[in-house]
Amino acid sequence: MDTEELIKLYEKSYYHEIEMREKINSRMQLPLAIIVAEITLLSYCLQKSALNVDGSVLYLFLWIFMILSGVIIITAIYFYI
Repeated sequence: MDTEELIKLYEKSYYHEIEMREKINSRMQLPLAIIVAEITLLSYCLQKSALNVDGSVLYLFLWIFMILSGVIIITAIYFYI
């Protein structure tokens, strides 16, 4: 191979790597946005539920689902990393 062919090969490899990096970044943005939205929703629900302490069965289910949601968020963060 002469130098001109090597330069073309390196240029092709360079642009391929840039394209692959952009694809990876775009694939990682959506799951991160979903995780942040879930954390925001859970924190909002925790903030609003702290005001309504009445001890009913529905309140117990609310806390069970919030704890389950927290575990799911932690699992999602683990698999994201």
